[in-house]
Amino acid sequence: MLNPEAVRQFVQLRVDPEQMKDSLRHFTSFAHLAGTEGDYALAMDVHNSFQKNNFDQVAVDEFYVYLNYPKKDGRVIEILSSDRKRALWSAKLEENEVGGETAGRQTYSFHGHSKAGDVQGPLIYANYGSRSDFKKLADKGIDTKGAIALVRYHGTQGNLALKVKAAEMAGFAGCIVYSDPADDGFIKGNPLRRDGWESKEENPRMKVDQTKGLVSIPSLPIAWRDAQVLLQHIEGFGDPCPGSWRGGVPDVKWWSGNASSPVVRLKNEQDDNEKQKIWNIYAKIEGVEQAQLRHRYHARGRARFW
Repeated sequence: MLNPEAVRQFVQLRVDPEQMKDSLRHFTSFAHLAGTEGDYALAMDVHNSFQKNNFDQVAVDEFYVYLNYPKKDGRVIEILSSDRKRALWSAKLEENEVGGETAGRQTYSFHGHSKAGDVQGPLIYANYGSRSDFKKLADKGIDTKGAIALVRYHGTQGNLALKVKAAEMAGFAGCIVYSDPADDGFIKGNPLRRDGWESKEENPRMKVDQTKGLVSIPSLPIAWRDAQVLLQHIEGFGDPCPGSWRGGVPDVKWWSGNASSPVVRLKNEQDDNEKQKIWNIYAKIEGVEQAQLRHRYHARGRARFW
């Protein structure tokens, strides 16, 4: 039987900060979106590292899942002229490169599982994009059918997918989500630099258009830099926003917008793959007390030991 304190000291004294730094630098030096070549390379790196360090039962498990990938020229957010024939302003969309490219390119900004589409509609600001936020707009008599929603991350609806779903349920044609400085930007301080069954190939699966959990409107993420322009263009439309709806974007008067707001175009063309292969790497450390611990866990009705 091992002394737990001796084990703790053994592990703690062998932690190498420089090795951790090198590993992190390596794993973040190339793009590795799920299902891509970079993802597979990362999976094999982890697999080989586990084997090199003598882990027990190192294994690779494959899954087949629905994924979408952004196209270089497939994403557009524009404010259109009154006749909708030309763009008065276009969002930059991409973040500024701060880390320096070491392999390939910076990943394009996009939302996983967003619906592809090219839609236009008046811009309406809806705070955090919760169902209660959209209800407040409806209670004010603001028509949201066919409009483009502008909402911010975090807040009363923390889940990004549910923000877009709530916008869809409220009748919006598209949804734009931005990071507000009041929630995770310069107002918070200086930024740091830094259910069902397994989705196996042979298992039954629903068609994408049958899956109620997926949204059916396009959406895209933007920075507050682009949201500022959009918010400024709906000043005077709809109603002034209450204090709880006002974020930290500077030089904005905070109006809700309405059906008469400037028209915004949201385009999101993407590559979809209904059965994209992804990988999980597993390794096991067998302990000398494992059998005894497993017996204790089962005796308590908690078969959770692996």
